Amino acid sequence: MKFDLLSELKNLDKPFILYSSGLAVIFMLCVFGIILILNSNNSPEVKRQKPEFDPEAVQAFEEDALAKGYTKNIEPYSNMVKANLLTERVLVINYKISRKNESLWTVKNRFRINLNTIIGANPYLKTYEARPNQELLIINKIGVLHRIKQEETLEQVAALYGKTKEELLAANELFKEMSEDLFLFIPGAEPVDLTREMKEQFALRKIFAFPFKDKGHKRSSGFGFRSDPFTGEKSFHSGFDLKADYGDKICSVADGVVTFAGDKGAFGNAVMIKHAGGYVTLYGHCGKLLVTAGKKVKKGDVVALVGSTGRSTGPHLHFTVWKNNVLVNPKPYILQ
Repeated sequence: MKFDLLSELKNLDKPFILYSSGLAVIFMLCVFGIILILNSNNSPEVKRQKPEFDPEAVQAFEEDALAKGYTKNIEPYSNMVKANLLTERVLVINYKISRKNESLWTVKNRFRINLNTIIGANPYLKTYEARPNQELLIINKIGVLHRIKQEETLEQVAALYGKTKEELLAANELFKEMSEDLFLFIPGAEPVDLTREMKEQFALRKIFAFPFKDKGHKRSSGFGFRSDPFTGEKSFHSGFDLKADYGDKICSVADGVVTFAGDKGAFGNAVMIKHAGGYVTLYGHCGKLLVTAGKKVKKGDVVALVGSTGRSTGPHLHFTVWKNNVLVNPKPYILQ
């Protein structure tokens, strides 16, 4: 009798066929999965590529930066940072000052960081002023980079920045032992490694608060010679102008005593305050004065409201500083 496979298959029960087919598919999937696992175990481990750096090029960059006071051709140093940063959660990029009127202030706003972060990633800066084609190292989180010194411990670094060891461990992946020239990210910190010139400017920042408490304000005119907004002729500007809106609150930048509150000619309605250390500050073009002469004020107290009185082209604050009866540039004192 001749065997007919097609006929025999037709006689089989359909549920049995479905069950057998399902088992076959599961078996094939299991075999395929085992093959993938075996292949993956034999494949080389893929790691994030770290850029290579030349120690001699880094040293040459450092010497040049310290001599000139600004950074240029920063690639050797940035490669060193990227290769030795003890966390992969922080993005490090190179940025060149190329746009007109660009400054550290516009850079910090562009990357949503602060001045401490910029200075903390560029320890060779001597000034806050930016220069054309100046290159900066930028990190994408607020905090600073710390270059580990010889035999320095995690506990020592934490104490230096007023942090705890646990905070530094949480912010960094210590995938290799700490050693000289590796970099830690210190979250929310002020820079410690500074040039002598930058340390002096940092000390000035601690003397005064910003004259606006509620929000930041952009500079419209700086200290020194400029074109007069009324005549167009070159003239000396005795202070620092900050753009503001009518009615914005103007605050005393430090503790002191009000020595004048009233009309002061070209300054319009103005307040003058005497502070410790031989400092006197003036707040000009106010719309409304909220203090009188002789009143003691604390840092942050509201002393006036923004206006456009006196010789003014629009609402703003004119801020002047004297040190021992000598006019000084207010900019280093009131940096945000």
